[in-house]
Amino acid sequence: TVTELVFRRESSGTAIAFTEGSLGATQSTGWSRFPSGLVAKWGYATSGTSFSINLNSTGPTLSALYTVQFTPTSAVTAYVSASSATALTLNLSSSGNGYWMVLGKE
Repeated sequence: TVTELVFRRESSGTAIAFTEGSLGATQSTGWSRFPSGLVAKWGYATSGTSFSINLNSTGPTLSALYTVQFTPTSAVTAYVSASSATALTLNLSSSGNGYWMVLGKE
């Protein structure tokens, strides 16, 4: 059990975690909640030209995305689209891999 820093609302007693987060078992994915309530999720897409990523497979369920970033680790042109707050699609001009990150809210 990990103790997290929380803010407790006086009116309702609801606890809001400030420091909650997780690093995936393979350390290629993870997420973190910021004190502002924003949630960052990240991962590594490997060896392919098209990737579909379920953003809600780990961590809090996102209701909105504010930014999406993909950083290729090889010389490719990348097209990134998000059809909703739960699905991210990466299309590359040739086979490659890279790091992705999204910033959103629950």
